[in-house]
Amino acid sequence: LPIFSIRQVRNPAVEIFLTRLKHPLEIAFGSEAFEGLDPAAIGDELAVADAAYDNKQWDTALSGYDAVLAKLPVYTDLELKRGNTLQEMERYEDAIAAFEAGATANPQLRSQVDPAIARLRMQMGDFEGAEALLSSGAGGSREDLYNLGEVEFAKGDVDAAAGWYEKAAAVDPSWAK
Repeated sequence: LPIFSIRQVRNPAVEIFLTRLKHPLEIAFGSEAFEGLDPAAIGDELAVADAAYDNKQWDTALSGYDAVLAKLPVYTDLELKRGNTLQEMERYEDAIAAFEAGATANPQLRSQVDPAIARLRMQMGDFEGAEALLSSGAGGSREDLYNLGEVEFAKGDVDAAAGWYEKAAAVDPSWAK
């Protein structure tokens, strides 16, 4: 590109071309995803929904996430935010459906979704469902695995409890429990 010096006298005509900076959402999902949409407005909607979530205004957060997802269906990570919000609202089956929708749309989310569903199942009292998920290699935190050990211990199945405690210890060998 040529460099021009601008002086107080008559200057030669110069053409200036500007390139619009892309919104972070456009960078993440591509301009095609925003055909006819204003990325800044969608970013603002998302910020309002996130603020509502942070302030425990679950209905507002959920409707905000739903509105953004309706406009931008490629934003599959929003299903995780929807699932977390639904969990806070104690709509557990809906939360599981949201988590599953996210993992179906984006298989890379599976490693986050399965432990979240297992935790939900434990919260619902469905320890067998949680155990099935975590046994199938869904991961889970040391606390998840330890809590399943506690459930088995309470049922009197010491061997099964020990297996879960060992899995918890394998996740974090320095954990005191």
